[in-house]
Amino acid sequence: MQLRSALMPPSHAGLGELTEVVRDAFNQLSDNAPDEVAAGVSERVGIKISGEDLEHWSGSMDADDVAALLVRPQRHVLRTLGATHHELVEISRRFMGLAGDEHLRHVDWYTAVFDANVPHPAGSNLAFYPPAGIDDPTSEMVVAWATAYRAIQL
Repeated sequence: MQLRSALMPPSHAGLGELTEVVRDAFNQLSDNAPDEVAAGVSERVGIKISGEDLEHWSGSMDADDVAALLVRPQRHVLRTLGATHHELVEISRRFMGLAGDEHLRHVDWYTAVFDANVPHPAGSNLAFYPPAGIDDPTSEMVVAWATAYRAIQL
């Protein structure tokens, strides 16, 4: 199933300048304090980041992925996309690895969109930590559980 363009992860191609800033920052970490490097990056791109985050990202993510993470809209913005039931099933297929390996690069994006569009506070976790007795949930099951969730009213 094709997803609406609004539900798709941002193109890494359009993030060239930000990617270069992040790559440059990763290189600077070997000679400078993380907080100092992060402050310089924050000033250059207008996105506040911490030295701790920058240091963590440099050891676990490539610059393209960090740039995409920095421009990802916040949860309340992703919620306004209003994903349909069928789109949620496709999104869950993608972050569960059932729609092909090409989507696994964007797991963070798809889980963020999914979580923002279901009532369960961590709906995507249901794919990886399903209820007791279920070993291999389908994407349809994950969507059903995440959309059926209702918070306890106090």
